[in-house]
Amino acid sequence: MDLVGHIEEPAIKEGCSILQQICAHYEWLGSYPKAESSDTVGEHV
Repeated sequence: MDLVGHIEEPAIKEGCSILQQICAHYEWLGSYPKAESSDTVGEHV
């Protein structure tokens, strides 16, 4: 699942906590900065 937000935001933190309780497998892969522009999505440089 891909989420927009940071793990420390209350809504994201609560949602992830709930997922940990109800999912057979839960793994946090990390937080990454949001891209500055979507103009380059799908373009190869």
